[in-house]
Amino acid sequence: GAARPAQLERMLRLLQLYRDLGRDAEWCALAERVHGLSPEAERASLEREIAERLGRRLGSTDQAIAAWQRVLLRAPADPAALQGLCELLRRPGDEARRAEALERLAATGPAGAERLWLDASRLRWNSLADARAALADVDRALALAPRLEGAHDLRSELCAHLDQHSEEAASLR
Repeated sequence: GAARPAQLERMLRLLQLYRDLGRDAEWCALAERVHGLSPEAERASLEREIAERLGRRLGSTDQAIAAWQRVLLRAPADPAALQGLCELLRRPGDEARRAEALERLAATGPAGAERLWLDASRLRWNSLADARAALADVDRALALAPRLEGAHDLRSELCAHLDQHSEEAASLR
């Protein structure tokens, strides 16, 4: 009842104090508790701020990845969350998740989407050896930017690998 809103108000004041003092670890710990007590409408912005602080200020990569994934459960095409996830998924073993995040971000249609598709294509081919998915991604990049540097060479390599020699010749022109 009435105790919960008063408790939430006190916690929100303490959050502001931690924010003002630059106490990010304490802020994140309290924000996780506040999240559970907050009205649904306020949770998305709190989730974003938690993820941002965990990743950029505290360097807690695994916790930040989990926080961005919570944001994406609520809003699967959130460009800020996808960008945050892409920035964090750079460790060995993260290649498949990074490629998927790059593809999801590119599909939201931001400026520079062709580069995101090309980066995803390179990951799919160089790290994951998935030539078909890499070809699909490089084709998406070229649909947006037909003269994208490096895209035709990659496409040619992929077509040769897949024994699509007529497609390979088209890429070389």
